[in-house]
Amino acid sequence: MLLAGDEHGNSQQGNNNAYCQDNVTTWLDWANADESLTAYTAALIRLRQQIPALQADRWWQEGDGSVQWLNAQGQPLSAQQWEQGDRCLQIRLSQTLADGDQRHPADR
Repeated sequence: MLLAGDEHGNSQQGNNNAYCQDNVTTWLDWANADESLTAYTAALIRLRQQIPALQADRWWQEGDGSVQWLNAQGQPLSAQQWEQGDRCLQIRLSQTLADGDQRHPADR
């Protein structure tokens, strides 16, 4: 997530709660913008605009089935598995496919 000025290197000097600052901490100095970081950020924005899988069409809603928490066998996590903090986690984001098929390509 980007906040105002992140795209050109504005750090707020580490102040993550600067909403009430009206001083150099939060002022955006476009004259000293990091040009390479600004260009990189612009390229990422263009990439997101070009790739439908990177464009969310809605927010996740609890209980709507759009988010699943599965174990290594593809089954829903048990209460005991939730407590196993030493286990690995994989996150797979999949936007709605045009044909409605939500299976992983390897499962087709």
